[in-house]
Amino acid sequence: MEDMERNNFHNGDEKKEKLTKWNNLSVELVLFLYFMAYMMTSVVEESLFIDKACRINLNLSTNICDNISSEENESYKKKVQLVVSNFRQYESMAMHAVPTVLALFLGAWSDRHGRKLPMLLGLGGAVLYALMIIVNIVNDWPLETVLYTATFPAGMTGSALGIFLAAFTYIADITTPENRTQRITLLEVAYSSNAPLCELGIVIFLKVVDKSYLAMFSIQLALQVTAFVYACLTMKRKTNHSVLAKHTGVGSRCLWGGICDWNIVVETWRTLTKKHPNNRRLLFISIICAMGFYTFQRDEKHIMFLYTQLKFHWSVSEFSRFRTFYSSMIYKSFVCCLGLFAAVPLLTKVLGMRDTIVACIGCLAHASGRMIFTIAQQPSVLYVGAAVGSLGTIVAPVLRSITSKLIPASERGRGETTRCQNGSSQIARVLVYRQPSDNRTELARASELMCVRARVHQRPAINAERSLIN
Repeated sequence: MEDMERNNFHNGDEKKEKLTKWNNLSVELVLFLYFMAYMMTSVVEESLFIDKACRINLNLSTNICDNISSEENESYKKKVQLVVSNFRQYESMAMHAVPTVLALFLGAWSDRHGRKLPMLLGLGGAVLYALMIIVNIVNDWPLETVLYTATFPAGMTGSALGIFLAAFTYIADITTPENRTQRITLLEVAYSSNAPLCELGIVIFLKVVDKSYLAMFSIQLALQVTAFVYACLTMKRKTNHSVLAKHTGVGSRCLWGGICDWNIVVETWRTLTKKHPNNRRLLFISIICAMGFYTFQRDEKHIMFLYTQLKFHWSVSEFSRFRTFYSSMIYKSFVCCLGLFAAVPLLTKVLGMRDTIVACIGCLAHASGRMIFTIAQQPSVLYVGAAVGSLGTIVAPVLRSITSKLIPASERGRGETTRCQNGSSQIARVLVYRQPSDNRTELARASELMCVRARVHQRPAINAERSLIN
């Protein structure tokens, strides 16, 4: 299959092969801008939700809310954390309910019509979310108002599902099997390199804009709009490898009609269930299961903020410094480069390791980091766990590369959207973690939650290893 794909790549028509260097790099810059906006306000958003829960939902005094992290406000802090943790449960469902259904259509639709529109829809949702957060800041609405004014409307556009689907299939379309793992890794680096901006965002929030939530989310809105406009101008609707098959019916007559074509659902699941040579179907299903377990980490940052605030009495700035380290920022930038820039090429090219072995190494690193978080009794131990877990960054690009090699180019969008179907995992995670979250004000429960996450992170390694043996 790889030989056929390689020949198709080199023998495509002349018009498709005229992708310039800057067009090839367009997706990297779009994700860079998208995550720049996200990282600059990630910790600020946590502070905003806590502030709303304190001042509006619980109607506590300004003095208490301004010093909610202090030990003397321990009882109030627990009440606020319970409100925020319950809000986060519903937020996860609101954000991922529609993408869970949309994923059934979006991948196959992008195979027919190209990758650009799913990207623009997702970025449009990010713009809408930032705009509606600003509206919620201006108005003294309770915290749950964010769900139906910002979170759910943004989720209806596909949000992160559309952005990641478009970005990684776009890269897969314009690369050969030989250099795909490295290019996908570079795409991961393009957005993860924004990690230091978390600390920069806090500095701006505390020292430049005088703790103005309105100013911070206005910056986020401006960056998201810039990413949207740049994607409009630089991304090609039909990329080099996008095999736009000749279909009959509604989906072929109308650009939007395919989204409502239930035959696309059949095509998507046919990609998942049909037999491929060398047990590739088994490996493909195993990767989907692995990513389903892997995405249980997605809301860890929300739990960590509440956990560290309660156990170590951390302020926003202290947690921001940890997030800086944890997200491969200032202190961990070398480890990040080792994990993404150096580790993947070293393990796959120089040492000749198979992609599945590399994924196992990354998953075990993730699990080890979570176990260290569980036993941490001092803040410094959390930094050790973050450093140990840093090598886990190699998992996602490797699994994406494996997926793109297992299926034909004409089905790449369907395969990627099936692999990216993390919405169901996000919703299922709410039910699995519901009891620990309701008792998150108890430190034992929070540590128990970290243990569950560590066990979850071991599953992708086990799945990948079993697929390798088979």
